[in-house]
Amino acid sequence: MSEFRVTRTRLATVAGFYALGGMAVLIYVLQLQYTNSYAGFVPLDFSMFKVAIALFLGAAIGLTIPSNASRPLDMFIVIYAIFVLASFVFFRGVATDVGNGEYLFQVGLLSLPYVGALLLQRVRWSLEVPFALKPQLLLVVAISIVALAVVFAVAGVGDVGGLSIDDAYERRMVGREVFQAGSLLSYLVAMAMNGLNPFLAFWAGLRNRKWLFALPILFGLLFFYSLGVKAPTAMVVLSLVVGMLARRGRIGGVFMAIFFICAALFVVFLVEYIATGYSQVAEFFFRRVFVIPGFLVQYFMTFMFDSHGFFWSAWGGLNDSMPVTFVIGEVFLGNAQTNANTNAFVYALADGGYPAYIAVVVLVLAFFKILDALYESTESLGYLYIAFLYSLLIVEQAATTAALSSGVALLFGFVVLSGKEWARSPRAA
Repeated sequence: MSEFRVTRTRLATVAGFYALGGMAVLIYVLQLQYTNSYAGFVPLDFSMFKVAIALFLGAAIGLTIPSNASRPLDMFIVIYAIFVLASFVFFRGVATDVGNGEYLFQVGLLSLPYVGALLLQRVRWSLEVPFALKPQLLLVVAISIVALAVVFAVAGVGDVGGLSIDDAYERRMVGREVFQAGSLLSYLVAMAMNGLNPFLAFWAGLRNRKWLFALPILFGLLFFYSLGVKAPTAMVVLSLVVGMLARRGRIGGVFMAIFFICAALFVVFLVEYIATGYSQVAEFFFRRVFVIPGFLVQYFMTFMFDSHGFFWSAWGGLNDSMPVTFVIGEVFLGNAQTNANTNAFVYALADGGYPAYIAVVVLVLAFFKILDALYESTESLGYLYIAFLYSLLIVEQAATTAALSSGVALLFGFVVLSGKEWARSPRAA
């Protein structure tokens, strides 16, 4: 009977993974292909062999996704499968296409961190930290840092601020000028916006503190007002959901939670599309989450493997002083100011070649294994959340950027210093 339940759960996960890809592909065919043709979106090729490859890869991924993400490594596997591999599998050729052999080689490169994580699941060890601080003190510190960053962000852009979506890009450009990359203020704002503020929402969901959830929502809106960034606000909502799942002992069901969120948004798409012939949800969610990751990875792959050693070399990476994300923006998107972010592993490969790629794969997986070991000894849900957050961040950031600039290292310190306070049966704070 238990084997039957396991088989049924596996098949349900495969079906869910297929459904995510199917919903995104349908939306692409109906709308996104046409509304984004100016950016380089091309029609998908539904030839039988390519569809068969996509179905085979989708089944292989779906069968290996943990149905219950009960450990930090599981969390990485789920997030990476949904937000990196699905896009590359279901949206092959959306930007550029290659032969089947080269495509499978690229899939292999993209899958190495995933396969490595699956193998590391079999290794179990624990790690203890013998001291802890009161979580209330850490909460005050986190709120203070985010509040300070919000003040700097709002004051920095001055009269440019606003809540309109239409001029959000202009606010982002102003914010990029005000908070120069590498400056102390840019690090403060990035850590608060991408790391600490979603962490406050997770804390609110875990402890069922409604007043605490109001703060990250307010902070998120103020970041959008000043810097025009939408993703951090979405991260606040998603982090609250993860916190609520953790409080109910259902954090392991993050795959199904993401599936149901996507399914609900797909229904909204259908209503919008049937009523008006155009959907905002398609443009702001499905395009960003399921199409753009694979679209940009294809450009990165083309840049690396079609440059014939002129712009990129296998052992040295990029032959240019400009950051590789801006090189891709200039070469493929026609704008030298466009920062074409991709996942941490492809970024490492493009920037530093195979040595950097292997180093990042090893270091990132080692970090998740350390989270696993600490979770083994404490059952602290904070480690699961850090794995969730870091997995999402490295979907479109360099590993070091996500760890340092986005505040994951700081959050890691907070959770380590909290000891067992975040244990699976949390006490009221």
